Amino acid sequence: MTTIYRLRARKQPRPMDPLHVGNFYQKERLHRDAMQDRQNLILYLARLHAHASVKSRPRAFNTIKLRLTSLREWVYDYRPALDYFFDVQQLGYNLGENKNEVSILIPKDLGLHTYVQTQSYGLEYIPPVRPDEGVVSKVYVVGGAARRAIMARLEDESRFDLIDAVSWILQHDELNFIFKPAGKLQQRDTSVWPVAGIETWPSWLREALFGPGIDIDSAYTQYLMQNLREAYSASPHLLPTLFPDLIKLISDKQAWRRDLCENVLGLEWNDENVALVKTVCMSLANGSRISPAIMTNGSGFSITAKIIIQASESITVERLNEIGSRLQFISNQYSNAKKAICTMDLKLNPSLRNQKRVFASYFEWERVARYLIWEAVDRHGIMMHDGIDGIPQRYLDNLPQIIQRVGVRVTT
Repeated sequence: MTTIYRLRARKQPRPMDPLHVGNFYQKERLHRDAMQDRQNLILYLARLHAHASVKSRPRAFNTIKLRLTSLREWVYDYRPALDYFFDVQQLGYNLGENKNEVSILIPKDLGLHTYVQTQSYGLEYIPPVRPDEGVVSKVYVVGGAARRAIMARLEDESRFDLIDAVSWILQHDELNFIFKPAGKLQQRDTSVWPVAGIETWPSWLREALFGPGIDIDSAYTQYLMQNLREAYSASPHLLPTLFPDLIKLISDKQAWRRDLCENVLGLEWNDENVALVKTVCMSLANGSRISPAIMTNGSGFSITAKIIIQASESITVERLNEIGSRLQFISNQYSNAKKAICTMDLKLNPSLRNQKRVFASYFEWERVARYLIWEAVDRHGIMMHDGIDGIPQRYLDNLPQIIQRVGVRVTT
């Protein structure tokens, strides 16, 4: 869970109701707004507990993932309310500024009365105050007919935290989302209104609600090749020799991935293994270490090797050497591409520190490309890091014209 979507009750609990704030906190002298925040938190946790408890699976399997730091930002003394509804199975630790660690909660056995009670209060998602700044993007809500299926899948995947915000979205035919720069480099975008962090929602959910999107095709590899063509403009004949796999990945991604899947990794060509190939390629592009020696000595702290070995039930040492050699060749191309761009484009010594500047340059390129696509579809859709989700069909039908206009290879 990346964002807590706070709920508001149309009907407030009375003092004798089990979910009244006075049953959880002593009647201290606190500001009225502080007590209301506590009351809203209680109702929010009661709703999460209610959704989790009505499932037919054993209680221990109905886990909720929650960032307790977010609860603390809402109500500093949140534990009395949390401990009433949930047992903390695994405590997350916030070791950095991004609050990435989540806690795993199990609903306590309180019977069905919390579900009945939360229903009676008319809990609903209420958008925050609309900000004065940000980029406005329009989306059309297309998932109304599939509402029941959407809700069923959210419950099946234990995404109870999204149910009320999704219900609110499905009450509309179209919405204007506001995005602001996000991340350390401020090159990504995050939605801040009317639903925060919607780009972090599961991809299937965004598509079910708003329709399909447009992605930058092999974005990082495309960035590298675009810059390499400029750097080697005086000797373009060298590119196929120096970077053959990067070129094939851009020119015929499907065939290249299939060859890697079937002929290199020895895996069947199916959706599961295609996802594995994508993960392997991403790890190679990000600089994961790989070689024949690493493949045969038990992964050697290599993410790439670990992924492949876990996916292969039985594989010979000779085969591991072949895989390591082939993947090392691909890894070296990515490494050499970064060094070349660092030297020839950024005019820097290709030290490890300076090579990190290449990633910063890539994020800038990606942002520019994303906004070119966004302008080409008349400012529609949900901003993702490598594309736009929720594109109206009339723009998808004109994809070749969009590619020609933005000068970037895209895919649906």
